[in-house]
Amino acid sequence: MKKGNIMMENDKVNTICEEIKNFNDKDMGKVCNVVMEWIEKKQPYSLQDKLFDFVKKYDPAHILNILENEQPKNVAIILTHIETEKAAILLQNLSYELQLIVVKEIAYLEYVKPEILLNIGKDLENKLLAINKGYLSMNTKNIADILALADPLTTKQILEHLENNDTVLAEKIKIYINQI
Repeated sequence: MKKGNIMMENDKVNTICEEIKNFNDKDMGKVCNVVMEWIEKKQPYSLQDKLFDFVKKYDPAHILNILENEQPKNVAIILTHIETEKAAILLQNLSYELQLIVVKEIAYLEYVKPEILLNIGKDLENKLLAINKGYLSMNTKNIADILALADPLTTKQILEHLENNDTVLAEKIKIYINQI
C-alpha cells in the first residue's frame, strides 16, 4: 500500500473513531451502518466470502453468542465476509466495548490469507453446529410435542416461519412431529 493510501486509511479510521466517541449508545446503530457501508465498498464480495455462506441459515442470536467470545480481529474478519445486513445486526448487538474495538479492527483490516479465512470460517461453523446441536436436542422434542397438540393453523404458521428463519430447527421439529 502506498504511503498516500495509508494516510487516507488512517484518516478514515480516525474519522470513524471520532464519530463513535461523539455518539451515545442509542446512536451506535447509525455509526455501525456507516462503518458497514464503508466495509462493503472497501472489500467487495469475493469467492472467499462463499466460505461464510453457512452463516445465512443461523439465527443472529446464536452467532452473537459466539462472536462475544471471539478475538476482536476474528470478529472483524467474520463481519467483513458475511452479508452486510447480517453484519450490521451483529455489530449493533455486540457489547459496546467490543463494538469499538471491532470497528477499529475492520478499519485497519488488510488482506487476509485464504488459509486463515478457512480456519476462522470452519471454527465458526463448528461452534454454530455445536450450539445448534445442544439447542435442538434439549428443546426440539418439547416443541414438537406442543405443536402436535396445537391447532393445525398455528402449527403450520410456526413451521413456515421457522422454515424461513431457521431451517435446521424447522426440519428437526418436523422429524419429531412425524414420529408422534
